[in-house]
Amino acid sequence: MEKVHVIHNILSKFNELALFVSKKKFQISLTVLIYYELHDLLDEASERKERFLDLDEDISLAVKEGMKKYKKYYTFMDTSDTYYTALILDPQIKDDLLLDKLEDKTTRREIL
Repeated sequence: MEKVHVIHNILSKFNELALFVSKKKFQISLTVLIYYELHDLLDEASERKERFLDLDEDISLAVKEGMKKYKKYYTFMDTSDTYYTALILDPQIKDDLLLDKLEDKTTRREIL
């Protein structure tokens, strides 16, 4: 993979998520989903998994540094009940989160 193209792909997804959060009518309940999506992106790139199998090691190491910053803010968010309360109050987000994170289809159907 060409380095510039790969860096652009990673940063453009990050930019897309940042712009989404910056909207005037952003819903706090979407924050957790965005954090999960960002985690998946950073994890795949830093560990050279999935679509990043051929990722240059220099880029992978740079993404690992970004993952450290991510974990700092995620830990802060994870200890706050506000985000999870917002999820419970927004049924559509709760459904999407459960469908995305629960692997057992029977459990998903029972909860929903």
